[in-house]
Amino acid sequence: MKVQVLNKKKHDRKSFDCGVDSLNTYLNNTARQHDNSDLSRTFVLTENESSDQILAYYSITTCHIYWDDIPENLQKDYPNNGISAALIGRLAVHKKEQRKGHGEFMVIDAIEKIIDSGSSVPHPAIVVDAIDDDAKRFYISFGFEEITPNSMRLFMPMRYAKDMLF
Repeated sequence: MKVQVLNKKKHDRKSFDCGVDSLNTYLNNTARQHDNSDLSRTFVLTENESSDQILAYYSITTCHIYWDDIPENLQKDYPNNGISAALIGRLAVHKKEQRKGHGEFMVIDAIEKIIDSGSSVPHPAIVVDAIDDDAKRFYISFGFEEITPNSMRLFMPMRYAKDMLF
């Protein structure tokens, strides 16, 4: 398995189908535009470096979290004007590849890339936007927590991410 930056000349975006139209459309129509504008970076999972078939993908970018939106039990750790955070904006696995551990692999890869980038540009937290309740449970299983009760936006302090991986 190989994770690499999405390459429109190499990777077959059209045949990717995760079963969620908005996630398929993002990969097909928006991901490269965001990459070219430095708005986000999309990474794809393939069988090997030369394969064009996308098994899964995720995108990462940055966002601002207002202090009031930081989980209450963590607010004391951050300035009251809020923080910048790394955002795992989208994550999807092709329907034929679901339930094979690719989603878990991609979350770990995204967190590793975010931690690595923190040596140059620090991120005190990682945020994800869960698309539905199943995705929310999936991210919570990694240690993300709701920003506010019943929120689909989830939060993980960077120190928790580092503790989880290292």
